[in-house]
Amino acid sequence: MSLAYHNLFQDKLRSTLSIAGVGLAIMLILILIGFLLGVDRVASTYLDHAPSSVVVARKDVKSFMPPVHSFPLVRLTQCARRQGSQR
Repeated sequence: MSLAYHNLFQDKLRSTLSIAGVGLAIMLILILIGFLLGVDRVASTYLDHAPSSVVVARKDVKSFMPPVHSFPLVRLTQCARRQGSQR
């Protein structure tokens, strides 16, 4: 029996807890990745089904979740007429 197997099976409780800890860490990483993908999907669904066709946000906005508001085209033209606005 090699030294690695000897060290691994010498303390079975410690080995079992270590393997369970690594498994739990991998499971949590997969859950967080799934959560992130779900948030992205919900954000894109929100934009696809928004009541208006224009979404206004600051340049540094990285997420289109609730702080971003959509509003009618009439308001957009009013904003576009203001001095210093960009499209």
